[in-house]
Amino acid sequence: MRLLLLTLLLSSCSYFQRDNKPVGSGASEAVAAKKAFYCEQGKRLYAERGFFDDRCDSLLFTSLWSVACGPLDLSSYEGEPGKWYRNPERDCFINGAPNGSASTISRDMFLGLWHHFVKAKDLSNTQELIAYGEKNAWVMGEAKDDETLVSRCLLTPQLISLLFDLESYLKGRRLTDEPGSADAGAINTGFRAHLDILRLHLSGLIRGGLTDSELSTVEAQASRQPRNALFVALAAKYGKRSAEEAYSILLDGSLYPATHLPTTGERCINYLNSRDQESSDWLPCPQEGLKEHDGTDFVFAASILDGTF
Repeated sequence: MRLLLLTLLLSSCSYFQRDNKPVGSGASEAVAAKKAFYCEQGKRLYAERGFFDDRCDSLLFTSLWSVACGPLDLSSYEGEPGKWYRNPERDCFINGAPNGSASTISRDMFLGLWHHFVKAKDLSNTQELIAYGEKNAWVMGEAKDDETLVSRCLLTPQLISLLFDLESYLKGRRLTDEPGSADAGAINTGFRAHLDILRLHLSGLIRGGLTDSELSTVEAQASRQPRNALFVALAAKYGKRSAEEAYSILLDGSLYPATHLPTTGERCINYLNSRDQESSDWLPCPQEGLKEHDGTDFVFAASILDGTF
């Protein structure tokens, strides 16, 4: 019996690993100063534009910026209680017209929003979202056709489970010793890899740690994309990469300039961490004209390292 208890104890320890804020260093101080600068510059852009990143993806990225540098009031993204939209004007896909998107909302928007709910300790909006989902068979918006509706607006069982875990977390219930709701799966690429990492990060926040299988996904993505600041930062948070490795990416001026926010002169895409580093999105695109990016990719990854989030 004692041998059985010891085996169970050892297996439970290996099954669930808590996060671990990386140790501070001179590099961490440099990243902190750079983050403060990027946050200030981001506030300037937000005052001009009213959102972060692309208009019809702004709920996701405005939420991520908010938890890193905010807080921001996201109430303009919500219509009736529990029904959320891609942008503050709520006009991406309206009256059957795309107007920038084929749907009013998508699952990736919720991953950003739920990070915001965790940071803001927003139980009320979480419960309203659950009520809306239950009322509407977990179809959370409208889309141009049934295929798009299912692929974008229908919450998966995995995300529904994560949402209920979020509610329990905000109610103060301990979830640490229960099986995870964000089990690892295939090693995705491109934007799907980014969404997997966001989901795992959120699960770790809610539950206080990740399972071995979840950690294997984080480690695999950090190995696959060694210049992705978010992937490496999350791996460092759980001891699968060194903090210095993550800091070096954030201090790389070719990716994140020290004296100004990134522009299309450095890389084409606004948010690097949602695309693989082999993509042309990581290359300059001067043909687009000189456009200023908002730095959400930097400040969100830095916040994982500094314990802000």
